[in-house]
Amino acid sequence: MAATIIWLSLQASLLFRANGLLATYDLPAHLHLAAIQLRRPSGLWDDGWYAGHPTYSYPPLAHALAAKAMQVFGFEMGFKIAVAVAHVASVLGLYAAARSAGFLAPHAALAALSATLSPLLLRVFLFGQYSSMVSFLFFWGVLAAFFALLRADRPDVRTFFLAILLLGLLGSTHLLPLLILPWMLLALPMIFPVKHIIRRLALPVLVGGCLALLPSLAFLADRDHFTKTVVPHITRSAEMVRPAGLLDWILAPAGLPMVLGALTILPLLLGVRRGVWIGALASLALVGYLRPAMASLWWIASLVYVGLTVTVVGPSVHDSNQRRMGAYLAVTGLVSVWLALGPEGGLARLLPFADRLVFDRPLLFGAPFGYLALIHTLRTSIASRDRRRYYFIPYVICGLALLGFSTQRVLANYAIVPGAQGRFPQGTAIPRPVLEFLSQERGFGRVLPLGLPPIAYAIPDLTGLPLIDGLYNDARQLLPLRYSGLETLGYEKFTYPDLRYTRFFLANADAYGIRWVVTGDRHYDPAIPFELFALVGEWGDDPERSIRLYRSLSDVQPAWSGSIRRVSADIAEFAVDELGPLQTGGGVRAANRSLSRSTMHVVLHGSSVPGWATLDLILAGRGRWCNQIAFRAWSPTGASLVIKILRGERWLVARPEMPLEAESEEVAVAVDCERTSRFQIGFTGSGVHHVFMSSIRLRQVRSATVWVPFEQSGPECFRVFIPEYENKVSVGLAHFRRWRPSSATDQLFIGPNELGLLTLEGSAGTHESCLAFPSSFRATRFLLPRVYIFLLFFMLLLPPRGLPSFRSISGVVTLRLRSLRTSIGDLIRRHTMSRELAWDARAREAPEWYSAFSKSEAESDRNAIDDLKVVLDGVDSARLRTGSVLEIGCGPGRLLKAIASLVGEGHGVDISGEMVSLARVRLQGVQNISLHKNDGASLSMFPDGKFDFVFSFALFQHIPSRAGVEAYLREIYRVLKAGGEMKGQVDGRGESLIWRYLQRLVSADSWFGVLFGSDGITALVRKRGFEVVRTYRTTRGGR
Repeated sequence: MAATIIWLSLQASLLFRANGLLATYDLPAHLHLAAIQLRRPSGLWDDGWYAGHPTYSYPPLAHALAAKAMQVFGFEMGFKIAVAVAHVASVLGLYAAARSAGFLAPHAALAALSATLSPLLLRVFLFGQYSSMVSFLFFWGVLAAFFALLRADRPDVRTFFLAILLLGLLGSTHLLPLLILPWMLLALPMIFPVKHIIRRLALPVLVGGCLALLPSLAFLADRDHFTKTVVPHITRSAEMVRPAGLLDWILAPAGLPMVLGALTILPLLLGVRRGVWIGALASLALVGYLRPAMASLWWIASLVYVGLTVTVVGPSVHDSNQRRMGAYLAVTGLVSVWLALGPEGGLARLLPFADRLVFDRPLLFGAPFGYLALIHTLRTSIASRDRRRYYFIPYVICGLALLGFSTQRVLANYAIVPGAQGRFPQGTAIPRPVLEFLSQERGFGRVLPLGLPPIAYAIPDLTGLPLIDGLYNDARQLLPLRYSGLETLGYEKFTYPDLRYTRFFLANADAYGIRWVVTGDRHYDPAIPFELFALVGEWGDDPERSIRLYRSLSDVQPAWSGSIRRVSADIAEFAVDELGPLQTGGGVRAANRSLSRSTMHVVLHGSSVPGWATLDLILAGRGRWCNQIAFRAWSPTGASLVIKILRGERWLVARPEMPLEAESEEVAVAVDCERTSRFQIGFTGSGVHHVFMSSIRLRQVRSATVWVPFEQSGPECFRVFIPEYENKVSVGLAHFRRWRPSSATDQLFIGPNELGLLTLEGSAGTHESCLAFPSSFRATRFLLPRVYIFLLFFMLLLPPRGLPSFRSISGVVTLRLRSLRTSIGDLIRRHTMSRELAWDARAREAPEWYSAFSKSEAESDRNAIDDLKVVLDGVDSARLRTGSVLEIGCGPGRLLKAIASLVGEGHGVDISGEMVSLARVRLQGVQNISLHKNDGASLSMFPDGKFDFVFSFALFQHIPSRAGVEAYLREIYRVLKAGGEMKGQVDGRGESLIWRYLQRLVSADSWFGVLFGSDGITALVRKRGFEVVRTYRTTRGGR
């Protein structure tokens, strides 16, 4: 097992050795989703991608864990650590499942090592499937718990709850394993009777399944809004059944030795007569089918491996129980391979959403069954002393060689990941000049990355500028993207080489808020409307792969009335005779030009080798405020035109080489005339060409769109002004059915326009719109991970063996559940209410419970007598009989009622007006007690030196910050008389590492307040001028 952990750790170290993030498809997407969790854990909407998208189409747990790591270790390093830990820990679930299935520890470790040496987990790591790594651990943890329940003579209540908990955690990490899990259990009747399976697993599956679906309730409720056209690049259904596709995408990732070995031994394990030979024939047929995709060496090695499997394994299986377990494992492993073939393979047609499933997930979760089957079957061969042991070493060597071949095929597929070309491991990072430029840009606008490595989709998290595109296909809400059949616009050339959707979005750039375009592949540059986007920078030495950044001429805004319009005005004009001399190169031997009125005729005399002729244009201070140059040009012979600008000492291609039309057309190029003083107009081609061009006009283009005031009033709300002359405005946010007017009386119609953006129609004036998500959406997404923590602690309190009787645990469970309800309720309340409003709500709901965990006022009064003994222990009672006493945080007045007969004068303060009102009712007729409401930090209603004794009971435990506690201590010191005493409690669990971590997880609030250790509270009290008489732990919590 140590070797397994070391091998996975070596793989994970690639993350830290790579420059930037490891070049993968999915890691930038998971980085973005984790960053969303880091910014707003309870947020349901994010505008970093797709002009806004719901964040709940992916279960939140994996990204919440990464967000915590990012919070502790930093943005990039924390994410790398989260991925590395998930990758290394993923195999622990497999080991636990093997042990629960009856494997001895060495055999379970060997099975885990075999699966680790295969390309299975390596492929998941290289392609950046972070959430799949986390869910792999929980998936096999669930199977381990199921096997433990099925094999135990007596049900273990801890294992029962552990199965429920792990199943819930699995659903909180990834939905797809929940669809795959039933297939992995389908063959269990080979080992256990059906009635036994139902009796042991029905309840945990039912309860755990409901718990697993809770994080996806929002997704399931809005599932029709996540419908999209199938992305063939993702599913690859047809490709899976061809030899090359079958080898590259199915058999190599699963590990060719596992598939051939499991297929060979399956008929034998099923008890078929001469089964090992039937299995060998099936394996040989598969190898023959793969022959066109394999080199001769590996094809022969596969044949040898099948023969060695027959020799080594054939005589090994005698015990019927061993056969049944092996048959279950082999069948399940091969079924996962069959499912991975997709709908074209047949079996996957039975899965929900079969045409949308990613092929490799069934393989990831199910293929390890095949390795378990091989190790399970080979156990007798490993220990045998007959002649088979001589074949075992060649069998292992041949299997390892085929695993190496499988790994090589996986690495070849990894090399096609954008940004992964070159030395392995390859890091990927956005060039610093690009990040610096975008970080300095101001104002509204979105970025469109084209032909860049996937790391470009982390731009919102690195610069704060949102994208119009994204990597997470299910999240998109813009209709053109949802029904495009594209994975992303940035890789459209693999689906639609004509870039039809990229051109559509750029043609409507102002509406979609596209202000910057970044390209890393010259295939995408011709799709850019050069008359509207100016090239502002280029970085890199390779002209085909350098990164270019374009900026729009329009200062786009989020909301507008009417249609998108632009106007232009000519600032200056250059006659054709003002252009510099013709310069030639390449295959162009000579070029001459002639002038006719305002038109220049250029003739290129070239050869069969392409060449060029160029003309220079120097502004020399003219047209300083222009942002576009324009002229008319045409070529009856089909010459091409290219325009370059000089920036510093580097020539940048502002308009790439494109053929001219035979008829006159306007050529316009957006430029920054203030920073560009020299242009170069080039004509290219081979042979003889004729080119005509007109005088050059310098223009200023600006938006004539009627932009209307827009304000982001919250993460999920905005305000927009509808003008009097137009009762309708458009907003550059994706339309989603949950947009609603914030006021129920606001007569505002919200719908989509033809671009999939918001349209608001209503009366003139300012209107506010918000996303109206049901409270259950936010509660299940935010609170469920915390609920799992409480369930884990609750499970640890249960007896280790047997199911306890209802009578023995009913009281404990009732108290635990009510405490859990209190904690969950207050976790919700802290995000929606101030401290004052939260305590007012508690006073209305259950004042006795929240102030003393009492079920009634009578019980609270009885507890107050015991609590008062703790408060007055060591206090001079004679001084109190004639003195003045103050209780801070008096609540409903239970302690003031008990102390009234013992003091000369008493006062109570509380932040909650509702609590003060309840206390007044409780203390009716008590003449020496006065009640006051304060702001939760100040005692300004009292003069200096008024009180002999000040106390608080269970108050400081609910103050969320050290500053709040310190403010109260400052005020207490002020109102105490010289020699007066103060007694108070704090939450002393600050000395516990676990409790400190839990508080960081849920953060402090008006219920779960700041934690202190003994030294910390002592130092704070002394800092405020007090002398500490004693510090001790109470029986009811606190210090």
